[in-house]
Amino acid sequence: MMIFEMRSRVYKYLLLLFIAIGLTACGIMPQRAQTFDFEKLIVDVFAPQPGEKILVMIDLPHGELVNNTEWSRRRLMAKEWHEGLIQLGTRLNFDVHPLYSYLATGQHSGPLPEDGKLGGQSIRLEDVIADTNIVIALTEYSATAPLIEFVQRYPHLRAASMPTVTKAMEQTALAADYGEVARKCSILVERLDRAISAEVEFTTGHRMYFDLRYRTAEVDDGQLHADGEGMRVINLPSGEAYIVPYEGEMEGHPSQTEGTIPMMCRNELVSLVVEENRILEVLGPGGCAAGLREYIFQDEARRNIAELGLGVNDAAVVTGNVLEDEKVPGMHWAFGLSEALGGTVGVDDFSDPSHVVHRDIVYPKGGLIEVVSLVLNYKDGTSEEIIRYGEYRIFKSKLPFSFDHLLVTWLLLTAGSMSFVAIDLERDKHATWGVKFAWVWISVIFGLLGLVVYFLSYQKPQRSRDPKVQSAGWRRALSATVYTTAGIALGMILVQVIFNTAPFMDEASPVIRFLIIYLIPLLTGWLIFRTPAISSALQMRYWNAIRRTLLAEVISVNFVLSGAIPTILIPSNWYPDFFGPASPPTYLLISLAATAGALFTYPFHAWMIRRGFHVWPIQTSIDRSLMWEDGSVAIPTIRNAWFALLLSTVIFLTSFVLTIQILI
Repeated sequence: MMIFEMRSRVYKYLLLLFIAIGLTACGIMPQRAQTFDFEKLIVDVFAPQPGEKILVMIDLPHGELVNNTEWSRRRLMAKEWHEGLIQLGTRLNFDVHPLYSYLATGQHSGPLPEDGKLGGQSIRLEDVIADTNIVIALTEYSATAPLIEFVQRYPHLRAASMPTVTKAMEQTALAADYGEVARKCSILVERLDRAISAEVEFTTGHRMYFDLRYRTAEVDDGQLHADGEGMRVINLPSGEAYIVPYEGEMEGHPSQTEGTIPMMCRNELVSLVVEENRILEVLGPGGCAAGLREYIFQDEARRNIAELGLGVNDAAVVTGNVLEDEKVPGMHWAFGLSEALGGTVGVDDFSDPSHVVHRDIVYPKGGLIEVVSLVLNYKDGTSEEIIRYGEYRIFKSKLPFSFDHLLVTWLLLTAGSMSFVAIDLERDKHATWGVKFAWVWISVIFGLLGLVVYFLSYQKPQRSRDPKVQSAGWRRALSATVYTTAGIALGMILVQVIFNTAPFMDEASPVIRFLIIYLIPLLTGWLIFRTPAISSALQMRYWNAIRRTLLAEVISVNFVLSGAIPTILIPSNWYPDFFGPASPPTYLLISLAATAGALFTYPFHAWMIRRGFHVWPIQTSIDRSLMWEDGSVAIPTIRNAWFALLLSTVIFLTSFVLTIQILI
């Protein structure tokens, strides 16, 4: 009857524990769903000041430039934004011009018509621009290049170019956290500015070398404030740092940009051979390669490698619209026009205005072609891998809560706890070296919680004369639990090291990864902690103790990993750059995982104590008679502990599968 009551309590305990962990996970889960807030976007990006004037621009179909559905929707979107700006302007005390329209140019970055209509009245664009502080251009054909010319002439002007923007982007890239976008852009632009070259390897096996000498990196970070520095023209949606490769314009200094760039052309893999920053050939088995070659070689200026870009907008998705595609986290490059980005190839370098093009090719994670590695080589001779298998390796991910103070506090409490335990045990004449090592290590892993457990389950019984205090089952179970978990935690640390440093892990199969996650903690807990303790306490040979401790260790590992795996894997996968292999936050994450594992395994140790099993002699310095009678020791076996083994295995596999499902 007692066994069934115990099982019932275990079930209730685990149910409550699963609920608590679920609520905690929901509390720290990053908000992936984006909600568009027009006012927040305008304030975050433009920060319009009292008295400033905003102009919304659209282009109109005419003649051979036939209207289409997206173009019509874009003009409606511009009217919605215009009305929203008027309402916002009444609260923030800025002015909004009537909607400005002009006949479409028919080419991206081509010269804008001198005249247009402002609220239905004809007017020179120059006159409107001279009386404007912020321009927002929701157009079919890009106005970026002419807007750059305008801001160079009018220092008070700043502009956002939004060619081919769609209403759907309000729920994706336009809904991004532009503070976070700007943070990541600043990290990348600083590195691109220091770099003299970039080496890229693709999943197709092709390699490319970009010569970045003599260039200044730029950023499109969604920050267009009046007091901002740098470019005063951005694309919106924003989220990229970019640089124009050196184009060889300096006599005697040819460009070193060379290699082979793969790209998809209507489901056909083609490769572009590049030398001295020029496309020399387009190779591919089908007709698409021939068509692309004809298009590129139609004009010499189109053969120019015009940009190396790095997108950082986590809300952006690949849709085939380059305005958003190039903001997706990952690398892109472009050929053709480069002058507007800081290069030397401008509109006048094309043989015909209709040939002007700046075409971006994007390599997002999960795409048909991915970037295996992007390495920047710096002026001081050092190198840094920026991208690995489509993911950035340099960002400290922004957590949804303030972390620094918590981390410092925890580290200080851990250091204090470890020092107290070490000093206190040094004065204990009855403590063996194994007991001393165990409790110091427990305080390292559990921090302040380890000190609390030390007081409750070791120091107080050790110094008490009350037999009931000395022999209390819950104290012995608590002590055994933290000792078990601390040994397994060592294995979890080794797993982290292996996953982050071993080169074979990049290509390891899921089965190998699973075995490493499970077996390393099992072996450290079993062979380094539990077996030596039993061997020393029972004065038996180490190899004889191995057999007697295996089952208890397997069950303990199952329970500990049930709580530890989701605690480690979910945060470290959501914030891979924050919880790096050598970063202090990773230590706190391991402490939290150990605590979660201890909560899962405590009922098992309490059950063993109640059944009279003795597998942890850590308490024997208090009273050896508590652990052995007539020299015999009761240990768990398959016959008397099969239910615990089955229950622990089911819980472990359930926890592991659910964790993988959450991450997928």
